[in-house]
Amino acid sequence: MSMIDRVLAEPEFGEAPPVLVDVGAAGGIPSVWRRIARYCVVVAFEPDARTTASLTKAQQAFRRWVFVPAIVVAESRPHATTEIHLTRSPYCSSTLPPLADALAKWEFAPLFEVVGRQSCPAITLAEALNDQGLGAPDWIKLDTQGTDLRILKSMPEVLRRRVLQVEFEPGLIDAYGGEDTLAQVLVGMRNEPFWLSGFEVQQTARARPAGFDAAWYRRLGPAAPGW
Repeated sequence: MSMIDRVLAEPEFGEAPPVLVDVGAAGGIPSVWRRIARYCVVVAFEPDARTTASLTKAQQAFRRWVFVPAIVVAESRPHATTEIHLTRSPYCSSTLPPLADALAKWEFAPLFEVVGRQSCPAITLAEALNDQGLGAPDWIKLDTQGTDLRILKSMPEVLRRRVLQVEFEPGLIDAYGGEDTLAQVLVGMRNEPFWLSGFEVQQTARARPAGFDAAWYRRLGPAAPGW
């Protein structure tokens, strides 16, 4: 038995298991959670039904699995709904509108093409946790396509100050109207009790000249940090 297993098997964690929150679970539950899954409660949010099939297996690994097919918003809504822009790639859907003109400069622009709009249930993170009888989450992963920082900041301070780990996926390029960019996330977290423990930069090819095969251009064309 590993040290992690020995610690999490203690009665204290049995009575109050760690709470993991995945806001924007379209890509599947983070692999780093698998090692501790059986000891934890996970609350996963994903409004785009095109991606929820991939979450079916994940729920079997956790001590308790809560799936919320709703959009997490920063402020309570009177009618508890909001609109999502459904994009060609379900991993790019957002409550914020994609910036087609700015994205046209990048190879992956077609993924952001809006194919529909849908009204979805909306809830704040604090409201969702309260509905499930849960307190402060221990680990939050935020991948909301542009609203990560505002969602974290919307949590009451008494809950936010108890969070141990936060993951963001902010953009470095203009992709959505009114998005929380990397610069805003870094500035916004300066007054929070966190230290930067990891930083991964993802790249995409700059421009997509007409007549070029997309797969070849991704391999040979100039790439730049995107998110």
